[in-house]
Amino acid sequence: MSEFKPSAVPSVPASVIETTSTTSSIPGTTTTVLAAPVTTTASVSVTDVPARPDEASLLSSYTFGQRGSEVVALQTILGLATDGWYWTQTRDAHLARLTLLQLSTSGVPDMPAATNSPVVDGGSTTPSSKETCQTQTLSFVDNILSTWGVPSPEIVFDDTIKNEYYQIGAGVVVAKSCSDKTSVAHELGHYALDLANGYNWSAHADEAASHFAGGGWIKGAESSPGVEYAAHCIGWVLYGEGTYTRCPNNDMREHARSVLTRAGGVA
Repeated sequence: MSEFKPSAVPSVPASVIETTSTTSSIPGTTTTVLAAPVTTTASVSVTDVPARPDEASLLSSYTFGQRGSEVVALQTILGLATDGWYWTQTRDAHLARLTLLQLSTSGVPDMPAATNSPVVDGGSTTPSSKETCQTQTLSFVDNILSTWGVPSPEIVFDDTIKNEYYQIGAGVVVAKSCSDKTSVAHELGHYALDLANGYNWSAHADEAASHFAGGGWIKGAESSPGVEYAAHCIGWVLYGEGTYTRCPNNDMREHARSVLTRAGGVA
């Protein structure tokens, strides 16, 4: 934080300068004596200096998986998709911004530990952090698909995988317990296109090649032309802008919506 330097001390207003009159001992003579001006010193406390408008949100304390307007405000400051969930992407960006600004990171929650057993305390069983993550992921999937009437796929949690993936033709998304939401939304994009084509890989690939190939913003090779762009764009419609849900092409966005409409009609 920069040091606050107060401006020059302002001159003392005339209203605070007192005058007194005394009467001379010489008859018929009156002498007026002006008292010396009262000198005041302006003081400014560092606590009086207003913080940056975004500092309050940055320095607030959050819990992993927290939802609400406070998280939306933070995500807006961080330039993230404003889904209102404090998840891995929001946590990483929050920590990075605080570190960059050399501000306290005490409000950033720890990542949930991947434990396999619930915590037992006094005979009562409470969900482990891993189980909490899984529950929130399932809720996230249900929430973003239900808007389109799309049934949720089977979600298999596997913390040994490097990246989330979708099993073509099986309607199964494999994810880590605390997967980032943009990654999950991307895999749901694969699922929705697969479902809309009756789990027929040939039809799936043909539609991807016809409507999503050649987007130009993905690095690396695709397993089939347009397949990854389709997942990005359908994921974008479901979730919004994210690392794995980018779709700057309006025609692709529109076709992604039609895919979700068709997938919703399958239920």
